[in-house]
Amino acid sequence: MSKGYSQAKVEELTHVDVSKYESGVSCPSFASIYRSCNGYNVYPGVFFILVDEIRNKKLSIHQACKILEAWEAHKKLFELILSQLRTG
Repeated sequence: MSKGYSQAKVEELTHVDVSKYESGVSCPSFASIYRSCNGYNVYPGVFFILVDEIRNKKLSIHQACKILEAWEAHKKLFELILSQLRTG
């Protein structure tokens, strides 16, 4: 899903109206979150970190999607870094 898709394409695939979440009008369902995490092959914890950063206006939806693309491409490296952070 993260193969450079536009916000509209992500919304089509996940049935998630990203603009409502970006503006704080509503929240996604657990099913939508699950579909998004599966689509990006990312841990829910990473997803929620990105959502928090978007909510705090530290990231845009576009930037979060770019991070998810990098996650997919470099998942093993990120997992190693996260495991090191957890243990030390």
